[in-house]
Amino acid sequence: MKFSRQADNEDNPNKKGTTLSLQSGTPKDIPPAMPNRQPPKIPSGGSGYDVSSSPKFLNVDNEKGKKLLIGEDICLSGEIKSCEKLVVEGTVEANIMDCRELVVSEGGLFRGEAKVEVADIAGEFSGIITSTDLLILRSTGRITGTITYGRLEVECGGVIKGDLIAGSGEV
Repeated sequence: MKFSRQADNEDNPNKKGTTLSLQSGTPKDIPPAMPNRQPPKIPSGGSGYDVSSSPKFLNVDNEKGKKLLIGEDICLSGEIKSCEKLVVEGTVEANIMDCRELVVSEGGLFRGEAKVEVADIAGEFSGIITSTDLLILRSTGRITGTITYGRLEVECGGVIKGDLIAGSGEV
């Protein structure tokens, strides 16, 4: 549909009266429909290493388990026990025991003591960390303190300040 506006008196352009009429339009006058939009993908957090390649590691993203996610702009302090996977995107000041996996995402901060099987640090860790199996330090990661590890993997750019102790330790 189309609205058109015509002057009542074509001879006198100064005359104020106008008439509106409704005319039927062609399909080209109809605006196109909104394109189909997909909902945004929400990032899962963490630094994204693939734990599925090794059956020893627990991948709780696809299984039921005790997973704790500390989101961005969230601060938590205290003691964490019996957590299978802890993902830190915000700030945590705590001691964790009996946790299988610790992931400190880029922008995340962990202060305290952690005894885990697998640690993946892309943010900042300050304190004492014991990783009985694998400690991964991503290029954006920084660890300050005492580090005990079974295996150590450091990406170019990762920073370690403190004491390194090779050996698995006991969780």
